[in-house]
Parts: sequence; C-alpha cells; structure tokens
Amino acid sequence: MSFIAYNEEEHINKRYAADVRPEEQDHIFYCPNPKCNCKFTVSAFNSNKIRTHFVKLPSSDHVERCWYNVVLTDTGDKENYDTSDFSPESLLNNIQKSEGRRGFVKKRSIYSVARSADEEKRQLYIHTIRQLYAICIENDDDDKINGIMVKYILAGRKTSYLYTKYISGIKLVECSYYSYDSEKNFIRFRFPYEGNHFMLLVYFETKDLFKEMRKQLYEYKQPVLIYASWNNNQTTIKTKTQIVPLKAR
Repeated sequence: MSFIAYNEEEHINKRYAADVRPEEQDHIFYCPNPKCNCKFTVSAFNSNKIRTHFVKLPSSDHVERCWYNVVLTDTGDKENYDTSDFSPESLLNNIQKSEGRRGFVKKRSIYSVARSADEEKRQLYIHTIRQLYAICIENDDDDKINGIMVKYILAGRKTSYLYTKYISGIKLVECSYYSYDSEKNFIRFRFPYEGNHFMLLVYFETKDLFKEMRKQLYEYKQPVLIYASWNNNQTTIKTKTQIVPLKAR
C-alpha cells in the first residue's frame, strides 16, 4: 500500500489517498516513483479499520527496479505508530543493543490486522529498520516522523536527488553490495541501489562480524538497508541488526 500517488501518467500532481473524493474512487492513479507508470487505485475508501490508501492494479506492473516494488513485512501507516519519542539517535542505540535480546522486537505482518486502529496505535513503535523503511517508502518525502522529514531519514533511490555526493549523519541507507576488502575488514556498497553515483565504505567492529556479513552479502543482487551514523560515506557497524537485505516483489 501507499499513501501517496500521482494523479496522472505524466507524474505532475501528487495526491494523498486521504484527499481522494468519493467521485474519484474509480480514477486511475500512478506509482509514487516518477519513473514508473504502474497503475494504482484507491482502496479502503470507506473503511473504519484501516486508513484509505493506494494499491497496485493486478494487471499493471512496476518498471524494473522500481524503488516502490519491494517486499514490506511491516505497515508504513504512520497512524499505526506512536512516534512521540522517536529519534534517529535512540533508534540506532536500541538497534545496536537489541542483538541477542529475545522479544525486544515484536514484528507483525501488515496483513494480520485484528485489532482496532486505536489499539494498533498504542501498541506499535518504531523498533526495527524494516518498520522505519516501510514508513519512508509508503509516505511522501516531505512527510514527517516526529518532526523529521522522511527525506532526511532515508537515503535511497526515492531520495537520491538529495544525496548526490556524500552521506553523513544518522541515515537509513538503501544501497547495493559491490565488493569487500579482507585485509581492512570493510565492504564496499554502491549508492544508490539503481545507479553508480558513489561508493560507501562499511567497516565492522570485529573480524567475526565482518566475515558473517561478507558471507551473507557476497554477490547479493537485491537492495541492502544499512542504518548507521555516517561520516562522509563511511561508517562502522557494531551489530548485524544494522544491516537488512531486502527482496524485490
């Protein structure tokens, strides 16, 4: 699902699903990716359980490597989350401490909604990289998470117009595996996933962590998410929970 789409095939005017009028329920909208003409329609228009959103028409396909065409296991509906205490710093700290703590992250599929919207809002918090990514993908770049615009949280294909030379600060980066250096314990990633703008160097606190991630990511062809504090295209990873391989649909 998406909460933003384009009103016409030329991708000129963005529309929020919440603003669609009753007489527009049969209107054809278009993928939020300006480079993709996949057709969308509005869904859950009169639902009192989930928010009105856009969905892809079964007969329409995304362009190859469309940034919206990824498998999301968590909801991106901001209204389902309590984000009042969210900050990039606190999420990074929690993710780095979460490894080995059973029950710390409570994952829930977006297709298993069995509670009221109010109950969901009380229960869901942003605890994982996948949750944060889902919110960033399904909402507009200028939408905010506790006062911070999506485009200043996510550095990926969706927001690559902002990140043309370097990445710094705490960012959720969507990139692709490129190569590794066993002597210096780092992996090179290409940013963005689609394209070849510049390289990212990811170091690891331990040799064992480097070997584990190298084995997992070697020749991996799908997008990779990395949540870390970056300094001019470089970072050091403390735990494997900071890196999440994605899959296209």
